[in-house]
Amino acid sequence: MLEATPPASGCLARADLLRLLHLREAGQPQHLSLACSSEISQDVGYWQLPAPETPAWVSAGTINATVSTSLSLAAPVSSAPVQQLESMWLVTEHTKPETAPPQQSFEPLAPLTEQNAKAPSTAPPPAFEDLVPRARLMPLLKRLLQQQQPGALDVPKIVDHISQRRMPQHWPRKLLARWPGQLIVVLDFSEHLYPFHQDMHRLCHWLIAVFGRTSLSLRLVQQGPGAWSNWHEHQREDFSLPAEHPWHMPPPGSAVLVASDFALAVPHSAGYVARWQAFGHSLRQAGCLPFALVPLGAPQIPPALARAYTLVRWSPDAPAQPQRPPQHADDWAATSQVPGLAPLLAMIASTHRVDPPLLRALRQINTDAPRNAGLEAAAWNHPDVEAGSACWVANDPAKNQPHQHLFAQNPAWHPPVRALVTRHHGHLRAGLNHEETLRWAALLTPAERAQPATQQALQQAHGYFQALLGSLTHSAAGADTEKWWRYADRLVHGVDPAVRQQAPDLFHRFAQLLAPRWLAGGHTTVPAWVDPQRLETRANPVPYWLVHDFASGAALLQSEPPQPRQSLLAGPLRASALTVQTSHRATAQWLQLAGPAHRLPIPAATDTLTLRHANEALTLAHLSRPAWASEWGQDRAGPYALRRSLFGAPWRFSPLANEEEVVKSTGAFAYGHDEFGNWASLQIQAQTQTLRYLPPGSFLMGSPPDEPGRDANEGPQHPVTLTEGLWLADTACTQGLWLAVMGDNPSYFTGDLELPVEQVSWEDVQAFLAKLQAHLPPGVQAVLPTEAQWEYACRAGTTTPFSFGQNINSNLVNYDGNYPYNKGPKGEYREKTVAVKALPANAWGLYQMHGNVWEWCADGMRQYSGKSVTNPSGAQGEKSASFAVRGGSWILRARHARSAQRNHYVPGGRFGYLGFRFALRSTAQPGAGGPALVGRSPGIDLDGRSPPWGRDGPVLAARSAARKK
Repeated sequence: MLEATPPASGCLARADLLRLLHLREAGQPQHLSLACSSEISQDVGYWQLPAPETPAWVSAGTINATVSTSLSLAAPVSSAPVQQLESMWLVTEHTKPETAPPQQSFEPLAPLTEQNAKAPSTAPPPAFEDLVPRARLMPLLKRLLQQQQPGALDVPKIVDHISQRRMPQHWPRKLLARWPGQLIVVLDFSEHLYPFHQDMHRLCHWLIAVFGRTSLSLRLVQQGPGAWSNWHEHQREDFSLPAEHPWHMPPPGSAVLVASDFALAVPHSAGYVARWQAFGHSLRQAGCLPFALVPLGAPQIPPALARAYTLVRWSPDAPAQPQRPPQHADDWAATSQVPGLAPLLAMIASTHRVDPPLLRALRQINTDAPRNAGLEAAAWNHPDVEAGSACWVANDPAKNQPHQHLFAQNPAWHPPVRALVTRHHGHLRAGLNHEETLRWAALLTPAERAQPATQQALQQAHGYFQALLGSLTHSAAGADTEKWWRYADRLVHGVDPAVRQQAPDLFHRFAQLLAPRWLAGGHTTVPAWVDPQRLETRANPVPYWLVHDFASGAALLQSEPPQPRQSLLAGPLRASALTVQTSHRATAQWLQLAGPAHRLPIPAATDTLTLRHANEALTLAHLSRPAWASEWGQDRAGPYALRRSLFGAPWRFSPLANEEEVVKSTGAFAYGHDEFGNWASLQIQAQTQTLRYLPPGSFLMGSPPDEPGRDANEGPQHPVTLTEGLWLADTACTQGLWLAVMGDNPSYFTGDLELPVEQVSWEDVQAFLAKLQAHLPPGVQAVLPTEAQWEYACRAGTTTPFSFGQNINSNLVNYDGNYPYNKGPKGEYREKTVAVKALPANAWGLYQMHGNVWEWCADGMRQYSGKSVTNPSGAQGEKSASFAVRGGSWILRARHARSAQRNHYVPGGRFGYLGFRFALRSTAQPGAGGPALVGRSPGIDLDGRSPPWGRDGPVLAARSAARKK
């Protein structure tokens, strides 16, 4: 078997392998054979593996996800090789819950009658309370919208003129503050403002009483500013949809009053808010007077909105004057941070349904900010709340349990909330009130639940539902009994977990009675809480096997053992029915097992699939192959993934484990994987150097002709393929590591062992690598990366001038910030090196490939030809008079830190801005690279600066002082 990893230079490449396979399939000569040298490293290239043994637990003819036959083209292949899968189904959890407690026996009571189901109270529902009383709101609007209009003659002023013997040219009149002659009102009737729709209707009636119908334009919008319809037409009894009109800008001086919260209480509504802000600015530009009536709290109003409109808060706690914008942007609180929201959500979670009148009443008894109208919109539009004509906390334990827990922990809220719910729901059917009782009892303290009134209410609720059970058990066909079936179906599908916990067996009994009707009606979804064992329909269920079918890529439940090209996931499962639930859904699919096979529904990539039957549950996940895995699959021990090691056999990990916590050690090395991929760390004394595994790949080397700041030696840009993986140090070599290996520190900038070592020549680096060899295991050699490998690592899959994008700043790269890249803003000039991990890493986990210090490469600078090349290398060893350096440095301009920037120095050059990072390779592989392209390009200029200084400290200090001047 061949591990599908690119070979070393001179061996078979992927393209060659595919070409041979193609020739064989096309009927070409069958004597083609494929061999792989055992000398090739298992870290880079192909290597020969023994044919895997089929585990005893795999059925005959079954091929596991990672099992394939040895490949030989000398003779016909018995079965096609199985390609390593990029994704597969895995059983991530298999549980068998404890034996369920015996079911409680329910004796159905006498069937329900219409008298039993009537509302417990004949009193009408409470009247809808005004958000702000008319006597307070209308004078405020008048002061806001008032215009100066002439009234009666100003007699005192006329007398004053006559007494001074000055006859006025015009008779002066008194100026009176009155309502404007024309007013345009824009009413935002979006769904998220449903709690305030009744308030807007009352506002319209109040304004009509003042202006009449001719001087007032009431315009209703539902999708933000734009097309509108006439409010009067919406009041027609035929409920026909009124015509929409395009928005035309009113004449200059017109007053426009907008009643809306501008969706500020809705999460992720920045675009909607921006449209309303732009609408306000356009009104001002047209000479109109934009006003806004907003049912929000003061901290919920952003400064930008206050600059677009003259704002009046429509809230009981608002002052009788326009709202001033916050002094600072930080004073604007997000909706989720509104004081009092958490208690209000807890009160909502204690009830079955909350309509706008009850919501307003709950807000008023809230102990925190009870007069803030913005709480109503914030609660109505909260992500945990579902809303229509009423609102309720979603029937999802992850959403409702935190709110219900908060309510249960505050007994002081219980009596007033219970009183309000009883008053507002007394006119509703008895069933809803009994559901409220069960929910209520689940949130009470033991002492509260033991009170006689609570016990009496619970007995009445249990009696009602047992009577409903009797109606279903002894029902006969007819319209009267059909309504009980519909109510029971709604009850089972929408029951709250807190209610169900009060009588779990009772609600499972409802599900058992409803199951035949679900089947007859073609319904295949059941609530996720229903136990499939209660829905068994056959006394002797047949076995089914759960398999991953490679041909279709699906998970199947089939009545026969796994076949070829299938992998066993679980089985045999003995059940006549089971439920299949996708994560993040409150309902499950009820699957009646019949026939040869059932294809399971394919969830989204981030979802899991849970199968429940009898007292057993299996959770499946459609996992993608980890980027760090050289092989992965599932065997008897469970799911596994093999991770490359630097030497020896690959490590085995679980793909379900936390990738950042799985670490293994061998001698001086530790191995693991994280969000960047595979890593290995080398420990020498107290110093640790981490290396990253860079897989083989291709990239565009050099820079395009239009890249700002490029040099001629960076082109032509050309494709480069690297067929060998590389373990590259994630940082430049530190002074601490150099000191641990060499015993001295040649650097100019000292004082921190995490600074990169500098003032080291290429020859010094070779001596360091030779001494480092003593700390490495046999078969592993420390080397410098080639220039092509260095640029491949620096780019990290990007094609932009920098791995961070089109530009950089001093927070990303250490360079001379006085000379930014491509007209960017100036940044900091540190005038020294910084610690090797002081600035962010690129996408492959490599730190400071740009800036800080130049880094030596293994080869000299080759001349680019523009042709596609594989494993290119410049002159090496004694053949090269100079060696390439890459990355720029702390003293140079930003353009020198580009990924494609090239420079070179003689082997003995030592400078205060020149360091290196090393790589590890296997000595078992053939020599790296093909024929060297000998060629040299002139070094880059230093933008008019003095030549690089030497190792002499005083010279360096003098240069630095000169630059400061």
